[in-house]
Amino acid sequence: MQSLFFRVFLLFSLLYFLGCKKAPVATFVGNLPVDSTLYVDIYQSSTGKNVASESIRNRDLKIKLDSAYSGIYTIVVSWNRDVMRPAEMKNYARSGRNELPKYLMSDSFWLDATETMQYDLSIAGAKNQIELEQALLYDSHKPKLKVSAEGDNFILYQRFVKISALHSERMIDLQDSLKKELVVNNELGDFGAAKVIHDQLKVLEDKGIAEDVVRDEVKFLIENRDNPIIPALFCSLVHSQEAFKLYQTAYNMFTPEVKKSMAKQMAPYLR
Repeated sequence: MQSLFFRVFLLFSLLYFLGCKKAPVATFVGNLPVDSTLYVDIYQSSTGKNVASESIRNRDLKIKLDSAYSGIYTIVVSWNRDVMRPAEMKNYARSGRNELPKYLMSDSFWLDATETMQYDLSIAGAKNQIELEQALLYDSHKPKLKVSAEGDNFILYQRFVKISALHSERMIDLQDSLKKELVVNNELGDFGAAKVIHDQLKVLEDKGIAEDVVRDEVKFLIENRDNPIIPALFCSLVHSQEAFKLYQTAYNMFTPEVKKSMAKQMAPYLR
């Protein structure tokens, strides 16, 4: 009899333990070159919900995110500014605002604490706070906040977001090069050549990079359509009927199971 009671006790203890088991915990760590108080916020991209908010008063950052459910997240790091660009001063004077803007850096990433529990934050391109702030204010290629982690899905998401980043960097490089040529031709008095370059800059500005980005993103979605994070990536791109039409080629290639997983989000665009 005692043996039976003991077995029952063990069974209920096991069930209690399993029922109380917590969702995975993700940890964010980093040493950022900022001595000012850092404000760190983490948002779940699909809902816009702020899932973590911390103030860091030294360079060492460590934040634990409980109930870290899989999905796309964005982390935002900010700190107070005491400098404004001339254009900003005009805008603030018109708006009547009292508070200065903040330095802002952000990165989006795929979080899956069952795949990897630690996410490392770093900033490349600046050795100290002064260099970092100068670059954020005035450089065309600004320093980036970077989230790093292991895991196949994390890496796949990084490849995806790199598509638009590469197109943007190429556009900035081309515009910078043309602007330098424009200055040289104006200084030489070659206004005909300067006008040609000015027109090229206008065409680049009007055309933008959207068409090229969409083409490469559609290709990426189709090539990786069997990966479990693809539905979330697709839904992150489609928030209007117009956007759905842009990415419909990829949607048409998805299996019935994948389409079913996105049925609720895509219902407004399939009518």
